[in-house]
Amino acid sequence: MAAYVKGYEFDFFVSYASVDNTPVSPEDHGWVDALVGRLVDELARRLGRRDAFKHWMDKQDLRGNQEAESHIPDQVRRSALFLAILSPGYAASTFCRLELETFIANVGSTAGRLFVVYKERVDEREHQLPEPLRRPVKYEFWYADQNGKPRFLGMPLPNPNDPNDRNLYYPKIIDVRNDIAEKLNELNTKPAADGPTRDVTPTVLLSEVASQPLKEYRDNIKRHLEQAGIRTLPAGSYLWLSNAELEQALAKDLSQSSAFVQLLGPEPDRLGWEQLQAAKRRGCRILQWRSPEINLRSDVSLPEQRRLLEAIEAMPIDDLKQKVVRTVLPPKMGNGSNGSGASRPSFIFINCDATDVDKAQIIGEHLRGSYDWARPPYEGKKKTRELRQTIENNLIECDGLFIVQGENPAWVFDQLQLFRKLRQRRTKDARVLAVVQTSDHPVELRGIGLAGLRTIHIDEVATILPSGAGP
Repeated sequence: MAAYVKGYEFDFFVSYASVDNTPVSPEDHGWVDALVGRLVDELARRLGRRDAFKHWMDKQDLRGNQEAESHIPDQVRRSALFLAILSPGYAASTFCRLELETFIANVGSTAGRLFVVYKERVDEREHQLPEPLRRPVKYEFWYADQNGKPRFLGMPLPNPNDPNDRNLYYPKIIDVRNDIAEKLNELNTKPAADGPTRDVTPTVLLSEVASQPLKEYRDNIKRHLEQAGIRTLPAGSYLWLSNAELEQALAKDLSQSSAFVQLLGPEPDRLGWEQLQAAKRRGCRILQWRSPEINLRSDVSLPEQRRLLEAIEAMPIDDLKQKVVRTVLPPKMGNGSNGSGASRPSFIFINCDATDVDKAQIIGEHLRGSYDWARPPYEGKKKTRELRQTIENNLIECDGLFIVQGENPAWVFDQLQLFRKLRQRRTKDARVLAVVQTSDHPVELRGIGLAGLRTIHIDEVATILPSGAGP
């Protein structure tokens, strides 16, 4: 069986400390065995078949053998990628350092070829972290609980009765799988004859975070953006860098980014502050987020952090994902226009009262396949504050708005007032703005008028939309 990457015998080499693979009981797998087995299964699904790639892992514990120094590094030299299982045992192992140094000496610049599964926190007061492992992204398979105590994922596989264990472990396996697969494909692709071309992939700098809840949100957003075709930086970690190295790394990453995305919580974050200041100096567009669940009075103790959060728009995390995608991806142009050559609206918000959800759904059915659209999510027992925030975010972000007028014209008046108030926070004009009357005997709206506002019957929705294929 040949390796996936041409010119190598193995696609990735697994480097770990034996102490991290000791089974709890004789009939169990070790932690490293269980993780690599799951990773191999997922990588086979990603690449199409199990024999598409090869990896090497010491299954005979040659670390105690006098021949180890001549045997193990030979496997390292014939591997395209290096997967380190980082732990205190790894940091203390001379053998693991030898493997790492041999790999780096063989490939020269690591160029994203190092992958670090962070099994357990390394306290540098006890063990110095190997220098080459400071910068790469670390896939954390441990977290700190609400009391600050470390909790490890998998014993050796996730406990099915522990939702934290199960819900954190498997998505991280997929993250490792996806990144290894992408690197293997990159190494297997020959450069064009006329040399390398500039990477024009839409890119954002997704700020590193310190708190565990924000890490989970960040992982969630990263997966969503990458699925949407948006590259996220940093490619490595800023955490272990000196001040000078951090400044240099931020300048490089921000120069490639069209936006800076930052998640903020109740506690201040020094590294997050430094990233934010670098983005401001660069003049990068800044998108900040805080959870609507944060109570600024009771959850935030420091006045400086409270003032910072007060200036940030609170929204559900799914709304932030949509906002980043719309900000970064170029708008899709339609074949038709409103007579002025303007591009068609790509996202239409159908705002309705809870009693008119069925009417909004009918309008949405008219748009299906031609436009992205949404209505207020009254289902699911959302909290009033969260629902209101979702509506406001959509009023700010949409580039087309239909307000459904059913039996309650006072509600329509209030929503028009709200839209007028939020207009100052919008970055673009609404290309379609209409009150859609659904009653056979609608009540005339009085006392308000907005530039560009039209009043139409529900049967006329299609007539005011630009013609042409959908975005």
